[in-house]
Amino acid sequence: MPKLRVAVVVLLAVCAGCTTEPAPTAVTPPASSAPASSPSTSSAPTPATPVKVPAVAPGELFRYVISHKDGTVMGEGTVRAAPRANQEYFVQAACQSADPRRTFSYEVTSGGKRIAAAGARPCDGVVALDSVGTLPGGATTQVKVTTDRAAVVVAYAVLGLAPEGR
Repeated sequence: MPKLRVAVVVLLAVCAGCTTEPAPTAVTPPASSAPASSPSTSSAPTPATPVKVPAVAPGELFRYVISHKDGTVMGEGTVRAAPRANQEYFVQAACQSADPRRTFSYEVTSGGKRIAAAGARPCDGVVALDSVGTLPGGATTQVKVTTDRAAVVVAYAVLGLAPEGR
């Protein structure tokens, strides 16, 4: 019987480490709490393309320019001509801001009636060219630019014939 007790004790000692659960896995803490280096995903905006207000062109009807001069924000509209009947006209517009997430929009009126409008566009320096179709001949036609003037370096909208090369 003493041999049986020894065998049971040995069997219990061997099986003491036996279990149906898996052995725990060692967890190694990260070497550093700093994030691993990866390509930059900065949320800083890309600087806007510099905007240059175009020179007056033949067929230009109206222009509106927002700019800064001597620390003062200026907004100026200039009537050049009245539209001709059955002539297609375009708005060329752009805006530049230190923060290109800023936006601007424009509205074309003729004879006091809204003819066309552009929704919010980014102040990223990209020039937009939009057809506004034909306008009533001889009517007073204007373009109004709307934006946060203090945040804009320059913005413009020019109403006229399509620019050369279009």
